[in-house]
Amino acid sequence: MKRQVHCIQHAIHCAHKQGKRVDCGSGTALGILLVVTVCSMLVFLAVLGHVLSAKHQAHEIATAAALSGASVLQRMETHACEAASRTVTASKATVQSCSETRDEVTVRVEVALNIPFAKSVSAAARAGLEACEK
Repeated sequence: MKRQVHCIQHAIHCAHKQGKRVDCGSGTALGILLVVTVCSMLVFLAVLGHVLSAKHQAHEIATAAALSGASVLQRMETHACEAASRTVTASKATVQSCSETRDEVTVRVEVALNIPFAKSVSAAARAGLEACEK
């Protein structure tokens, strides 16, 4: 009973103070909405940063693997894709595809993500030999 009387007195005080409008507490709801919005944006930006970082990592791993395979071709050895695959495996990624020709290696790698809506990102790179007589 005492609490009810206090609440009624508070409502009358707010109504008198606001010119007969009772809207005490609306700022609290707006503040909560603002905090939730800012937190949601921060989570979204963190996830986006993680995806972009993984995409950059996949590109760098693919480039290193392609260069590794090209160095095998430069030594006139075979099995350039095996060398590229070792480079990718050492970087904790997986090879999606690898193809080699007489003077070129193309590698596509995949890096796993730990987020629900995207399981992985991939990137491809190509490296090869170029004639010195240009």
